[in-house]
Amino acid sequence: DVQFSPTERCLASAAGDKTVRVWSIADMSCLAVLEGHAGSVLSVRYLGMGQQLASAASNGVLKVWSLKSKECISTLEHHQDKVWTLAVPRAEDGDEAALEMLSGGADSRLVVWRDCSAELAKMEADKAEE
Repeated sequence: DVQFSPTERCLASAAGDKTVRVWSIADMSCLAVLEGHAGSVLSVRYLGMGQQLASAASNGVLKVWSLKSKECISTLEHHQDKVWTLAVPRAEDGDEAALEMLSGGADSRLVVWRDCSAELAKMEADKAEE
């Protein structure tokens, strides 16, 4: 699976060697290799405004990567089998749908993932004020 960045002149590819690679479109040089999956990576999608990548693997695990740090920032587990596909809505400023992702797997499940980190941070800040 391959996807073009929505903001940069690069693309991301999923690979059977358990990695995600980010490539320059200008000269096809490898800009980053993201390692951490335990199974072949089957799907990759840019999230939001292209600052993060989501990847899905043959062992049913999804990962969210920061392109700035080139590290996994979240591991998502809900599927019982291969995750074949990821779908992410097109991001627009202030668009709540940009905080969502859909995964579809060989376990016949479609899972909606929602980024709740801003809501959790607010709840923790409110709790600290009490």
